[in-house]
Amino acid sequence: MSPSGATTLLETPPETPLVEVTAYVDGAVNPNPGRGGWGVFLSSGTREKRLSGTVPEERTTNQRAEIHAAIRAYSAQGALSGARALR
Repeated sequence: MSPSGATTLLETPPETPLVEVTAYVDGAVNPNPGRGGWGVFLSSGTREKRLSGTVPEERTTNQRAEIHAAIRAYSAQGALSGARALR
């Protein structure tokens, strides 16, 4: 506990045990810039999840497609690991 009596973030016990989730992401555009797509593969223990889609922008870049994939992976990892919320 801090001197003021407040609990700091580092002192707060986790509500659920940590679960390791591995994410592989990719994004591509053809031509660059142009229409883009993304793909995600998540794994945790024996559970796996695959996601894919198009980038919502009409003209995007390869870098934006890659970032979009990473964001989607981060958003989906809670469902795979069974976590109630992402921290």
